[in-house]
Amino acid sequence: MDEVGGEPSRAVTNWETGAVMTVRAEHLTLCGNAFVSAGADQHALAIPGWDFVMNTLTSSRNDFWNPGNPASIFFDWTAHFTLADWQRRSGQDSDSVYADPNFTDAQGWNFTPPPGSPWRGCAGTPPSPPKPPGST
Repeated sequence: MDEVGGEPSRAVTNWETGAVMTVRAEHLTLCGNAFVSAGADQHALAIPGWDFVMNTLTSSRNDFWNPGNPASIFFDWTAHFTLADWQRRSGQDSDSVYADPNFTDAQGWNFTPPPGSPWRGCAGTPPSPPKPPGST
């Protein structure tokens, strides 16, 4: 294992450039997000199982969704978990849901959850929707 600032870290490879970097990620907070993927081979969330990540992770009030793959949480680069598996393994996301967030118009880049969306229920006030690429 490599070190960054005297602390354990990992070497990772940029899949686009092939560049190898030594990184350390800790104190991650994943709260109130909609993690959505569409293809059966896509992950809604991929997270490493490194102790220094898991020991400082806070994850709650999220909505996970992949209609083609309920085991869309990819953990520690080795295992695909359902939300229930992830909750048992990590102790995180006890107040999260696995449900279609029913975005207003995802194709038109309007990711606002309409009334009744399960994401509204777990996330509280959702963030403002992003603007499509190239818009002002």
